[in-house]
Amino acid sequence: MPTRTIAANVSARHVVRDQVQVEMGGHSMLIDHPVEMDGDDLGPSPVLILLAALAGCKAVTVARYARRKGYPLESIEVRIPAFDLDHHRIDGPVHAVMRVSGAETVIELTGPITEEQRQELEAVAHSCPVSETLRRGVAIEQQVLLRE
Repeated sequence: MPTRTIAANVSARHVVRDQVQVEMGGHSMLIDHPVEMDGDDLGPSPVLILLAALAGCKAVTVARYARRKGYPLESIEVRIPAFDLDHHRIDGPVHAVMRVSGAETVIELTGPITEEQRQELEAVAHSCPVSETLRRGVAIEQQVLLRE
């Protein structure tokens, strides 16, 4: 299937300190860092939003697939109890970069499903769009405009 471009309508506007107001598809969210990272903890951090997107994507992908197949799932819960954060020093105007290098995901399925169905749903969760994006990477184009 060929690549298609979809309008995202996502914007982020710095408010104060580490706080950023994000608008996305008619929804709004304040992003901040926890106090231990010099933020005010008034909203989730960008990394927690990334992990929430991963957990949410796994949950909705499994739910849709199970519903389509008629599997008797009563509930799906996806948790990410821990993640690895790498910190690397680099040369240039930024002295160091961080990235999430791993995440532990736990998926709890409730309902009278077979072991074969459980394995199928595990594979489906592993291939959700956010998992695939994180595993394969994403090309990011950037423009920086100066307004006077």
